Amino acid sequence: MHLKNWSVIYPDRRTALAPAYDFVATIAYIPMNERP
Repeated sequence: MHLKNWSVIYPDRRTALAPAYDFVATIAYIPMNERP
């Protein structure tokens, strides 16, 4: 996750940082013939 993009929300007319913005879920690719 990188922190150069920020997102704000306005709950109850107050500014707050959004819980998460612009994140990517990834998983390592391991070919079937190399798995334990």
